[in-house]
Amino acid sequence: MSDNSKNLSSTKDLKRVLGFWDLMAVGIGSIIGSGIMSLTGWGIDETGRSVCIAFVIGGIIAVLARSPQIFLNSVARFRGGDYSMVGTFLGPRWTGTYSMIALLTSVTLCMYALSFAEYALALLPTGGSQKVIALVVGTLFFVLNYFGVDLMAKIQNLLVIVLLISLTMFAVFGLPSVDFGTYFSNADGMFLSDGIGGFLTAVAYLGFATGGATVILGVSAECKNPTKDIPFVIIVSTVSVAILYGLVA
Repeated sequence: MSDNSKNLSSTKDLKRVLGFWDLMAVGIGSIIGSGIMSLTGWGIDETGRSVCIAFVIGGIIAVLARSPQIFLNSVARFRGGDYSMVGTFLGPRWTGTYSMIALLTSVTLCMYALSFAEYALALLPTGGSQKVIALVVGTLFFVLNYFGVDLMAKIQNLLVIVLLISLTMFAVFGLPSVDFGTYFSNADGMFLSDGIGGFLTAVAYLGFATGGATVILGVSAECKNPTKDIPFVIIVSTVSVAILYGLVA
């Protein structure tokens, strides 16, 4: 392989442009998604009003489940994220298997565009085609990636600010209507409504809803201080969003 080919295939010369807050925005943006919309109802059905506690515990479990990656990234810079980790510890055969699985699962990204289109149709007065809207949105973000990760980080920062403002406003306007005395007294049997078994089932559901921060592992090559920032951001973003979800729920 020529020197030019080696340089083109290496990530060592990528610009390290992502700082702490850029990673935090990416982490939070990757966690906040359809999970809170689709799984909160399941959690309430399983455990009633204690769903707020289930969210927090689910977030803690999500962090513990990713603890190997957190520890590994605190001591080494894996320029290819999970792929580099698998390649480092398991060898070429399992690395190839992982890459094929990752390629197949990446097709599910289409669901995000379709979900966006479904919500957009509810807001558009004239309606439209879900597939067309999804295609436009998916193509837009695909093209934006060609302008560099720093631009995408700025866009992500803006989107996360909108997300946090929306969820915070929902919680702030809703909290005054909560009767905390009745809420925790369990007078109506709605706290731990299905016992410990139902509560643990809700934790399992909502732990999935608080996952996603590990997506920042894939941008380690472009982080200013990956071994310090990546582990901290995974932990803080996951727990913070879990607490915010608990307040919203």
